[in-house]
Amino acid sequence: MGTCLLALASAVFVLVVVPRMPTAAGIDPLPHRAVYDLDLETSDSDSGITGVRGRMVLEWADGCEGYTTNQQIRMRIEQAAGRLIDSDFSVASWESKDGNQFRFKIRNVIDGNVVEEFGGLADREDSRKEGIVRMRIPSVSTIALPAGTVFPSEHASILVQEALKGAKRIEVRVFDGTGEEGLFDAIAFVTGHVAGGESGTGLAELDDHEAWRMRMAYFRVGDTSGLPDYEVGFRMFANGVADQLVMDYGDFVVGSKIAHFEALPVSGC
Repeated sequence: MGTCLLALASAVFVLVVVPRMPTAAGIDPLPHRAVYDLDLETSDSDSGITGVRGRMVLEWADGCEGYTTNQQIRMRIEQAAGRLIDSDFSVASWESKDGNQFRFKIRNVIDGNVVEEFGGLADREDSRKEGIVRMRIPSVSTIALPAGTVFPSEHASILVQEALKGAKRIEVRVFDGTGEEGLFDAIAFVTGHVAGGESGTGLAELDDHEAWRMRMAYFRVGDTSGLPDYEVGFRMFANGVADQLVMDYGDFVVGSKIAHFEALPVSGC
């Protein structure tokens, strides 16, 4: 259960920040703080899951040299036998504006026990060349990154840029910070478009922008099974904010809605 929760929470982390937008489109990313309420949407009869309640808090800020993300997902999972599982997942990260450096600390706590923790620095010269990850947690080690690998913020930027061009399938190799198992081929399918003024969120910061509905599957690099490790659905706005997050854990699905949203000051850099 712990690894599954970490994987899906990491997927959400990958998609919710968009730093570098095509200036020709006249769109700027929006520094923001968003709070999402989480609830169980569906569960298989043999999953043993009868309820999920939780909250995700995401804060994305624009610094002079890079972008910072702080994210926390807390969920209480109810099982048919009456057992409750408390999950607390957190991410603190910084990604340089050129997309070549990524500092991260990721922590997954289940029922008060730290089950997984990762921290380190990923570095590359540019996306066309190989890179390296220097892990500090859980142990000191290095991981080679294949040429073409991008980090979470750049991945999200690519999703919006390609959607603006009309792409329906977007495939990117991503390193998300979760150690040696954190290298994925992420394939996003653009399943719909929402014109500006038609999203109906009631938030001017979102409704003024166009958006795209997407479904993204994560395949572990080198896995020949043809089956994704996990999937996530969402609606991505052109200013980098995501809503309608749906986290698919295989035998149960968790949906979300925005409970609170606020724009944060622009750095001015």
